[in-house]
Amino acid sequence: MGRLEKMEGKKEINSGNATILALGKAFPHQLVMQEFLVDGYFKNTNCDDPELKQRLTRLCKTTTVKTRYVVMSEEILKKYPELAVEGLPTVKQRLDICNAAVTEMAIEASKSCINKWGRPLSDITHVVYVSSSEARLPGGDLYLAKGLGLSPDTKRVTLYFAGCSGGVAGLRVAKDIAENNPGSRVLLATSETTIIGFKPPSVDRPYDLVGVALFGDGAGAMIIGSNPIRDIERPLFELHTAIQHFLPDTEKIIDGR
Repeated sequence: MGRLEKMEGKKEINSGNATILALGKAFPHQLVMQEFLVDGYFKNTNCDDPELKQRLTRLCKTTTVKTRYVVMSEEILKKYPELAVEGLPTVKQRLDICNAAVTEMAIEASKSCINKWGRPLSDITHVVYVSSSEARLPGGDLYLAKGLGLSPDTKRVTLYFAGCSGGVAGLRVAKDIAENNPGSRVLLATSETTIIGFKPPSVDRPYDLVGVALFGDGAGAMIIGSNPIRDIERPLFELHTAIQHFLPDTEKIIDGR
């Protein structure tokens, strides 16, 4: 986890400490209202289990989620109906959808961030790319850099399958890069879609309903660098501290396969 300090007024920046210089975000075009999610999900997965439906309804009501953006659509399910069937092999189909979707969102979020930053694209020296929604080689970092038109010399780091800690892991890596490479400017981009884990409800996996009730799709981007240039860059936060700590014998608490 990392600690952020918001830049207030004309507070002096600690020399050499990494700062967040700009923020950007992007979402898929399909907006889902929480109140309609349960009926839509059970219809799309051809499930009529009243107990599971009641459980998901309760979960949705106890969250603070009102809306979420998703890549999944009726068109995708018509093209890949096997995604809604228990037990069918669908890894290739999911990756065909997810790889393209996360790249598109990451590019859009990064362009928004770079525009707010106000410096030329060529001033980006490093890319840190984070995702748990794709798997390919070369990785999404290359497709993001290519989509933005970054120099082939731009140094790239990919963090795959870090789950919910991916964003802070990216911040930690970007902070290290920014503080140990004078003059560097790091583009940190994260992009996720729930299609990678979309499946019909099952009594054997009641915990899956929590993800259905909570998660949506989207991308975020930051420009991170130390010693911001006065009158050109406008730091938003200072990355004060970054630490990582693993609790012993907890590797099975969240188990993804």
